[in-house]
Amino acid sequence: METNNGPQSLEEVVGHVRSGDRVWIHPGCATPVPLVEALVQRGEGLDDVEITHLLTFGPADYVEGRFSGHFNHTAMFVGANVRSAVNDGRATFVPIHLSEVPGALDPDCVLLHLSPPGPHGFCSLGIGIDSTLTAMRKASRKLARRKLANVYTIVSPHQGQQVDFGSTINVQWSVNNDGYQRVELWR
Repeated sequence: METNNGPQSLEEVVGHVRSGDRVWIHPGCATPVPLVEALVQRGEGLDDVEITHLLTFGPADYVEGRFSGHFNHTAMFVGANVRSAVNDGRATFVPIHLSEVPGALDPDCVLLHLSPPGPHGFCSLGIGIDSTLTAMRKASRKLARRKLANVYTIVSPHQGQQVDFGSTINVQWSVNNDGYQRVELWR
């Protein structure tokens, strides 16, 4: 992780997640697995953290029984990594149409996986843009890992001088000359 103040460890990044937070995880191939794993490592020191996502790939250890009371998972789509937890009652399944997901989101924190900035300073949200864009708009804290392959999307966070990967950042929305909406992140 990098911030304007230099590298930041995964532990420092997920240290921004607090007990009682609602956390959205960037879904699909964009799942920031190292951030999720670091959050799980902190699990026993947290209480009542709600983790929500569409469908993630990779480990989902936060649904293990030993994290009961620490993490509560809400599955909007049930993948192989959380299916047994939903079936056993350790996670909640919310049947929802994809078009309804943005209205159901109210995260405090978003775990993101971004590309390195391109020649114009924009980072890509990759193919996991779906509801993550709405989650970014609503969350007060965006925690990012910048290792995603650069896939061009309509909305791309701009690196800018003030981006602080791994700690609290704010969002400013604007429409460029092509009519596409852009996001700028700053501390």
